[in-house]
Amino acid sequence: MFSCAYISFVFKSFLMSHIVVEGMDLKNILTLMKINPGNYSIVQVKVDVHSKAANKAIKDLIIPANAALIAISRGKDTIITRGDTIINGGDNILLLADRNAQIKTNKIFGPVE
Repeated sequence: MFSCAYISFVFKSFLMSHIVVEGMDLKNILTLMKINPGNYSIVQVKVDVHSKAANKAIKDLIIPANAALIAISRGKDTIITRGDTIINGGDNILLLADRNAQIKTNKIFGPVE
């Protein structure tokens, strides 16, 4: 029997490898996959260099309950997110979220208003 952590790891790895193989560009917010039923999607969000989240650990951010950070693309590196992962301006975040959480996370990772 597989543990939830193993399945989560395999799913995250599958998604990231698919993005690399397809050569998708990670700019701003982009819907990659709709999850049915419901209004959840896997999206990519580009972190603005002047974002409130820049240079902070994920555990120090208020991420909406209906959102999960899956991975970060930073240059040529792919980083599986943890609470102590530092968000940098220019990072591209792979995120699972419903529509409301997408709006909120776009504000967190976008430019300061």
